[in-house]
Amino acid sequence: MDINNRELALQAGLLILLVTTVLIGAGSFLLGFFPDLHQPQSLALLPDSALVLLLSGLGLSSVMVNFKRCRQAAAILLMAVASYTLLHNALDESYYPLSLLSNHPRLPNQVVPIVVMASLCLWIGPQGRWQWRIWQLSGLLLWIIGCITFAIHFGWSLPGWVPRASGLIPGFFCFFFGLAMIMVSQHIPHLKASLSSPAVLAGILGVSLSISGWFLVGWNQHQETRHSAKQSLEGIAVNIAQTLTSRTVVLERLAERWSLVFADNMSRNREVERYLADYPSILAIAYFNPQANDVWRRARHSDTLVWLDDQLNTLSTLTWLNQQRNTAQWAFPDYEHPTLALLSIHQPDQPYQLVTVVDIALLLAQDTSVTNGAFALHINHVNGHLVDSGNGLLPATSPAPPPQTLADHTAVLPGGTVINLALSELPDPPPNLANYIAAGVGLSGLLLTFQLVFSLALISARAQRTNELSKAKKTLQDSEQRFRSLFIYNPDAVFSLDVSGYHLSVNQSVLDLLEIDEAQIIGTHWQAFIPPESYTTVDAAFQQALKGSAQRFELEVISQHGHARQLDISFLPTVAMGQVVGVYGIAKDMTVLRQKEAQLRIYQRSLEASSNGILICEALQDDYPIIYVNPAFVAITGYPLEEVKGHNCRLLQGKDTDPKQIADIQLAFEQQRDIALTIRNYRKNGQAFWNNLFLSPVKSHNGQVTHFVGSITDISERRDHENALAFHATHDALTGLGNRALFEDRLRHDVELAKRHEQQLAVLFIDLDEFKPINDTLGHDIGDQVLIHVAQRLKQAIRPSDTLCRFGGDEFVLLLPDLNSPLQAEEIAERLLVELALPYRIERHELYLSASIGIALNDKRLLHSEELLQQADMAMYKAKQHGRNTFQTFTQDINQKLTQRVTLRNDLQEAILNDQFALHYQPLLTQDGKVQGLEALVRWNHPTKGPISPGLFIPIAEETGQIIALSQWVMDRAAQDFLILKPLLPAHCRVAINLSPMQFHRPSFFSTLLSTLEATGLNPNSLELELTEGILMNDTDAAIEKLHALRNMGISIAIDDFGTGFSSLSYLRHLPVDKVKIDRSFITNISENSKDAAVVQGIIALAHHLDLMVVAEGVETLQQHQQLIALDCDVFQGYLFARPMPFEALQRWLSDHSIPA
Repeated sequence: MDINNRELALQAGLLILLVTTVLIGAGSFLLGFFPDLHQPQSLALLPDSALVLLLSGLGLSSVMVNFKRCRQAAAILLMAVASYTLLHNALDESYYPLSLLSNHPRLPNQVVPIVVMASLCLWIGPQGRWQWRIWQLSGLLLWIIGCITFAIHFGWSLPGWVPRASGLIPGFFCFFFGLAMIMVSQHIPHLKASLSSPAVLAGILGVSLSISGWFLVGWNQHQETRHSAKQSLEGIAVNIAQTLTSRTVVLERLAERWSLVFADNMSRNREVERYLADYPSILAIAYFNPQANDVWRRARHSDTLVWLDDQLNTLSTLTWLNQQRNTAQWAFPDYEHPTLALLSIHQPDQPYQLVTVVDIALLLAQDTSVTNGAFALHINHVNGHLVDSGNGLLPATSPAPPPQTLADHTAVLPGGTVINLALSELPDPPPNLANYIAAGVGLSGLLLTFQLVFSLALISARAQRTNELSKAKKTLQDSEQRFRSLFIYNPDAVFSLDVSGYHLSVNQSVLDLLEIDEAQIIGTHWQAFIPPESYTTVDAAFQQALKGSAQRFELEVISQHGHARQLDISFLPTVAMGQVVGVYGIAKDMTVLRQKEAQLRIYQRSLEASSNGILICEALQDDYPIIYVNPAFVAITGYPLEEVKGHNCRLLQGKDTDPKQIADIQLAFEQQRDIALTIRNYRKNGQAFWNNLFLSPVKSHNGQVTHFVGSITDISERRDHENALAFHATHDALTGLGNRALFEDRLRHDVELAKRHEQQLAVLFIDLDEFKPINDTLGHDIGDQVLIHVAQRLKQAIRPSDTLCRFGGDEFVLLLPDLNSPLQAEEIAERLLVELALPYRIERHELYLSASIGIALNDKRLLHSEELLQQADMAMYKAKQHGRNTFQTFTQDINQKLTQRVTLRNDLQEAILNDQFALHYQPLLTQDGKVQGLEALVRWNHPTKGPISPGLFIPIAEETGQIIALSQWVMDRAAQDFLILKPLLPAHCRVAINLSPMQFHRPSFFSTLLSTLEATGLNPNSLELELTEGILMNDTDAAIEKLHALRNMGISIAIDDFGTGFSSLSYLRHLPVDKVKIDRSFITNISENSKDAAVVQGIIALAHHLDLMVVAEGVETLQQHQQLIALDCDVFQGYLFARPMPFEALQRWLSDHSIPA
């Protein structure tokens, strides 16, 4: 559509909009004065809104016909309406303020800015340097407000301060009126072009008919909705009456039963509990005598009971009960709780009345089926709302009055209480196609009216435009004939541009090149198809072409499908009447050519940069002369291109080159096929080298072989490495002996051979004793020399058929095949021990070594050869345990014990992780039977093996280091338990915990201990640590320093198992200890063995002289106890007094022993 047609369409649209605005405003304003005429809610327009709509339409019409006074009068009236609305809303803050002008609800404050903005725009008009911008911005704001109104209408939730129209129709007005203002501001010069009279009359008549049809269809739908609402409300009233009657009958039966049969309070409670459970709407029941003020009541909740008591004590309620004439009567006594009703049941000639509190809202919501979701239901009485719902039966939470009532009904309850029922349209009704039929009729009529007006306007202008179209058509035909051959038949891409750079025409080659349709490029600027980085280059060429100078350049473009094209483009100026009126472009596709050039450069660079030597031979000449070699070939062979060019590749061959390989190469040349082989060639300096050679023929486009390409890779260094790696893979670098891989291979072979010939075979695992100190003190160089001497001695002592290997470190393994008997292996081991025990003279050192040897023999039970190595290893460790410098032959007993030990170690780790341990406590008693302390003893109850003795798992834990985690667990648990037991214990009592040597000597011992005390809250004065003599005798000075630190903390120290460690008595007087515990081995036979008694007596006397307390362990008989008392022993521990017991049993035991004051 050209500019004239666009202006005609603009004027036709403005005409339709203005007439629609004026008619809707005038009609709605007049209908507002007939309140009894029920309007559809979707078409209802407040009279104030209608007045604003009418004035805005008249004002914009005045702009169109350039009536300034009318325009300004409309602006003044709009400003007056806005001012009145703002002032009246400020003075009257009710929910639905009524207008003094129309006695209808006023405009909300959110609409006032819209009215003020429209008034200002009409006052200033759209013409002027800045006025048209204000019109444009105001139109945009009105359009946005219309969009906001639509969004709110379709369910969007926006804050209340957001400007919006008062309804859907005002929203349409804002939307289209805003567009009209934008169009008027942009087309002010063309507004003088008026429509023809038939078009204007048709527009007015069409809009009138469309608006009338819209209103009549909407009116008819509204009447049907009211009829449907009336029927629905009648059904709801029947349901409510039935529900209330049903509940009244149930309670009447209860009142009748209580009046005829005496029921005690317990029976009434049971019966009322059933009623409360069966009927959720019943909140409380009272049996009340108003005359005697005697009441029995029961409620579902305490607050309901309080409310009922308040009502029964209210004068109005008592009056209502005393004046009851009917069997049942309802009342709503409390306006603060409008949903709570009192139902009174009175039996004739009975003083008591059954008074029930009923939640009417809950009763109606649960016991009736009100499911008409098309309306909002409102039920109220004189004291407030019962139900106010737009989506179902929910208690009312807002005092706001309902929307327009569609149907109402009044129901009178027994006792004269009146409830009012009403149905209204939903505030936000669900989408319904029927609701949009009226709007569809109106909008369709308006659209047809626009088409009619626009068509009539076009008809009136057709004669004027006919000549112009004929001339344009002839011009196009001439242009097409002139350029047809250039554009259609040119194989290159040809296109034409106007002086602004927009495409006027293109040939098919352009479309194929860019992979687009003609419609996508015609009228489009050349920048749309050029990468941004090329804009400067193309624009410079384009500007030069416009000046009359032909230009040529290259650039890359991307087609619509992402294909890159390299183009050689020529710009030629298009000259007409001596003026440059455009530019012709011719683009040659250079993509394939540039790709081939780039490919050649890549190939050339690849050959030059390749680490492989490349040579090219001419296949069409005799003797296949070399025509090219790359730098890598020169570096490998030493021959530059000048020396090999024109020669055959035979110049690389020498005396040790394989003749068969030479013949194979020659045959490949003759058969023109590929060949790959590893050949020994010679460099220019005569040095031989190994290389991988690959030859391949090169064929021309017709399949003829024109060249051969050869590739050589120097693998001489790799061959040397492979040989070295092959040796190191199976041998020890230090001693030259075989390594584990070689040994395992020989072992598999010899074992299979021994099985086949039923021969005896043995494996000796040799481990040097105390080799590490030599390595650590004298250095690794001396250690390596020792290992070399050991290897030499071992090699000299074995047979040639034996296999000797070093596994690493100080481990050697010897394989002895073809033995006469098992004793022969032991004899060899004995001989090796003697040989290895001889002194070693390394530099200035004379060193002595011994070895532990494990022997494993093959037998019929052997399944895998590796088992022999494992068995020899286990036997070697057995020899270490037997004092070293010996040998041990593997037996199944060794395997079983080691297996059990490994299993127990793994189980111990799982026990630590899974908390399988428990603490048992054994009390320590003084001579008078008082508890002096508790000793914490760890116990392990295995989930499948049952209880495991500490004598089994404690040594393993100490050996593996697991004792650290176990000891920390004991410390934590004992501290926690002691804090629980503290109320049952004397104030001076302590809990004793055994310390392991590893735990005591760890650098983090003190920090861990302090963290435990801090974490558990245990007082150091409540802790006693028991240490063995062995801990104290190892690094005595450091031990004494630690003991002093513990004593300073308030922790008590005890020497456990005293008398078994042969400790020096001279150290005992320096040790900061508090207590010694005599080992049970001395206590057991104290009554029968005088020596044991003498030892015990000496220990007690010595300890007392050193101010140490003495504890006797293992006291099991009364005779032992009496004798120890006679010897003046301080504290006793043993089965005679209490066995070690779990925590719970200890609590019971302590409860039976009184705590001294």
